[in-house]
Amino acid sequence: MVVGISGCGLLLKSLHGSQGSEENQMLLEERVKKEVEVLHQIIDKLNPITPSFTVKATTQQEIVIQVYENDQVFSSIMDDLEMVVRTVLQPTEFEHFSIIVERAGFPDAKQIHKGQMMLNKKLLEGLQPYDVIGDINTGQNSITIHTSIKGMGKKAKHLSIEIEKTVRDLLSTISTSKTPSYEIHVLNQDGKRINNK
Repeated sequence: MVVGISGCGLLLKSLHGSQGSEENQMLLEERVKKEVEVLHQIIDKLNPITPSFTVKATTQQEIVIQVYENDQVFSSIMDDLEMVVRTVLQPTEFEHFSIIVERAGFPDAKQIHKGQMMLNKKLLEGLQPYDVIGDINTGQNSITIHTSIKGMGKKAKHLSIEIEKTVRDLLSTISTSKTPSYEIHVLNQDGKRINNK
């Protein structure tokens, strides 16, 4: 889920750089406060339409909505988003702002595949001490490790939890703020998950 406000206090630069009176500064502070309130209202109204967007106000008197959706979804909701923002702006002093709705760029599919391949390689290297490791599949939020572990008994469960801990340790060495939190599935030779808690 990506929801955010960027450029909340675009007038703050003017606010801090102005040589005006205390009264002017108070007026600017009030305007920034109103701007932030309007941006929050926009977020509240857009959330039911799409959970993946950012909203910002620019110094060019624009409200920019960046949507993180595929082309098909973006095309189907673009007009609705603009209409909702226009409705929020109409009773405010920001009604004259232009509204820009744009699709934010997604990472290239090749980059995603390359990242998954690098993750798989790192996991295979880190799991070499375990002679039961088979294929490793990484998804957007999950890692599935196929093993040759037999059954679902106590020893199998203990080994699967040990493998999961090793994977989590490996992930912590390569994680960044953009690394998703992964659900880890360790499967026995029959394809049944054995690292359930």
